[in-house]
This record gives sequence, C-alpha cells and structure tokens, in this order.
Amino acid sequence: MLYLETVSQRRVAQHEKYALIVNQVFERNRLKSFAFTRDIGGIVRARQGQLAELKRNFEDLIVKNKQIEEHVEQMKKQINEMTTLANMRKEKDFLVIDIQDTELRITQLKKLLGVRENNDAL
Repeated sequence: MLYLETVSQRRVAQHEKYALIVNQVFERNRLKSFAFTRDIGGIVRARQGQLAELKRNFEDLIVKNKQIEEHVEQMKKQINEMTTLANMRKEKDFLVIDIQDTELRITQLKKLLGVRENNDAL
C-alpha cells in the first residue's frame, strides 16, 4: 500500500510537473502573444497615421489641382481676349489702309475731275 501511495504520489507529482510545464509554456506564449499584439498594434497605429497624412496630402492636392484648373481657365480667357483684340487691330489696320487708299483715289479723282472742269470751263 505504501508502494501504491508512493507510485501514486510520484504520478501526481509528475502530472503536476507536466501541468506546471504546460502552464509555463502557455504563459510564455501568452507573453509572446501580448508582445506580438502590442507590436502589431503599434504598426497599425503608425500605418493609420501615415494613411491620415496621405489623405490630407491628397485633399490638398485636389484643392491645388482645382486652383490650377481655374487659373488655366482664366489664362485661356485672357488668351482668347488677346487673340480677339489682335484680330480686331489687324482688321482696323486693314480698314485704315483701305480708307487711305480710298481717300487717295478720291483725291486723285477730284484732281482729275478738277482738271476736266477746268478744261470744260475753257
């Protein structure tokens, strides 16, 4: 009976030892899991910060793009106005030349008619 108790005690002690080892393994794994989870949480927070900054940069770029597009539209309007003005100046110059030519012809015709009138009067 003493032998059975000793064997039983050894088996219980061995089971307690195994339970203690298993518990230690779980505890180590739990600590590793906590550390891993903490590290992953840090990485996730860092990435979230980067993502928030990227979103802000993207929104800033959208605003700048709209400003550039508005500026381009203003420039196009100014170019069109300048082109129209240049065309009007060219047309004015042609008209001035045409008027000068017409005035020259009128002057020449008056001289010619004046000569005829003088000839008719004689």
